[in-house]
Amino acid sequence: MKYLVLFFLLITPTMGADEFNEEIIFQEKSFSQNNIISSIKSEEVLLKLINSTENNNNFFYSLFDPLTNNTIYPEYSNEVDFFFEKINLFNEKDYRYQINSNLFEKVIFENFKNTNNNKSYLAYLSDSNQFEELCRYLFVLDNSQKKFDDILVYNILCLIKDKQFEQINFIIEIYDQTDFNKLNTKFLLDFLSKSENDSNYNLSELGLIDKYIALISDLITVNVDEISNILELEIYLKSNKIDLYQVNYLFKNRVINKSQYISMLKKLKDKPNELVMYEEMQKQINYNKKLEILETYIPSLQLDLYDVSRLINDQFSEMRITSRNLNYINGLMLLSLYENSSFLENLLILLKDVPNGLIENNDIATALKNYLIQNFDNKYYADNNEYINSPLMKFLFLNRNINFIESEDLKITQTDTISVNPVYLASLAENLNLIDSYIYYINLSEKFYSINEFDLYFLNNYIIDNQFLNNELIKLAFRAHLINL
Repeated sequence: MKYLVLFFLLITPTMGADEFNEEIIFQEKSFSQNNIISSIKSEEVLLKLINSTENNNNFFYSLFDPLTNNTIYPEYSNEVDFFFEKINLFNEKDYRYQINSNLFEKVIFENFKNTNNNKSYLAYLSDSNQFEELCRYLFVLDNSQKKFDDILVYNILCLIKDKQFEQINFIIEIYDQTDFNKLNTKFLLDFLSKSENDSNYNLSELGLIDKYIALISDLITVNVDEISNILELEIYLKSNKIDLYQVNYLFKNRVINKSQYISMLKKLKDKPNELVMYEEMQKQINYNKKLEILETYIPSLQLDLYDVSRLINDQFSEMRITSRNLNYINGLMLLSLYENSSFLENLLILLKDVPNGLIENNDIATALKNYLIQNFDNKYYADNNEYINSPLMKFLFLNRNINFIESEDLKITQTDTISVNPVYLASLAENLNLIDSYIYYINLSEKFYSINEFDLYFLNNYIIDNQFLNNELIKLAFRAHLINL
């Protein structure tokens, strides 16, 4: 297998309970704003965190990056053992492709000795529509490396790929009905006899053999009711056109990566603003020009702003933030949302250190500086009330980090219902319950579209004092501000 190697770290682990010495090479060391996983003391707590948040739309925002970062692991484990724990844990999840694809793409190996590890890898290869590699990999495994229930499914799949139909018929003949039923196939017999199957099935009802047949056969059609991996996406694209909201959803849920996202945007009939913005920014070398373009497009993008940050971060990878860039504070806030970026850390350092004279006309930067250095007694008044309706700026007003000049033009806005429970938050903080605090935060962040200044105020005062939770609170405030532009 060939992968682009970023950073090599050769590790030959001793596999503890598995009693296998699996030889793997981790390829990269990734930055992460959030390594909450490193605070976990037991597998039970890890499972609680995952099970309590995985059905939340923001699961991929809050936990995907730390879970797929090989340098982050719980207190009870190490980076090697945790890698194998993860690929087998998530192999049983509906979203296994998103997690395991990212894990497998960051490691080099020949093959695994442990059958469960091979089962997870073969599932990843099938989910990612890499059937050539799947059959090649399966061929080099000996019997002890592939003793798992689905092995017959993979064998038949590879026979189909190689058009060894007589061998498949022979296998079917020697198996009784009970064994055949274990293949979980509705299309195989019709496919072998080149007959049409008129039954109406949803893709989610089908097993792997039938999904592969649906991919390669023009006689079989299925209703694609969900897309959770590349194989299902390819089946969908055989007979359907895709819309912008679907492409955005696939990118949000990590089914497709950035290059695939851009490629799919280019195939749409109408050029979306996300693509126009991306291409305009690519033409620029000056970072302030890029930030200016970004700020122009923020209000008109359909893609979630967290994903916008993930999309465009590499265009700023060499940037060193200076006070001159603070004129585009909205763009800097958006760049800070991406988990695997040092932008938030660098922005907060700059804001703390920047002289007041350089930002005296920048209300947002001044208010954020006062918040970060805990300046509550300042006499700073905003020159205008442009941002008075921003949840972030109203929170900073409540927190005594900025004042607004009284004006007849101020809008009277009705505050939405408070989302947070300050009593529960105070209890969590008093008992230093980090994981439950984080679970509460993730579930609350689902409502970031309607987060108001009082939500942010209570979170700021009662959430447990922890670097990662504090960063998440700042990002939540940034998102609430940007979504209201």
